[in-house]
Amino acid sequence: MRAFGESELRGKPNMERTITLGGVFDDGADLEIRESELPTITDEELQRCGILRETLHRCFAEGVELMKDYTERDRVRPIAEHTGDGPDDWGVVIVGYPPDYRPADAG
Repeated sequence: MRAFGESELRGKPNMERTITLGGVFDDGADLEIRESELPTITDEELQRCGILRETLHRCFAEGVELMKDYTERDRVRPIAEHTGDGPDDWGVVIVGYPPDYRPADAG
């Protein structure tokens, strides 16, 4: 999984809210976006990901709302998935982390 400004984010608290955009890169890799990065994402970066700014903010808000029912111990996260052809065709689901994933090692 890739992150915007990944090297700049090391050492930040692990509890910062995030959303993952599923499979937005040509190689199928996901993109994790942290709440603090939302204002800094450029229009060019959004276009490369195939998502509108308004849609990204909507998906982030949906992810935050869905996560209210979970704690860190549940080992789940929100993922926005492109569900159609347009830049506004995104839906948010909650998925579990892989069994070998350790959030403390993630950044």
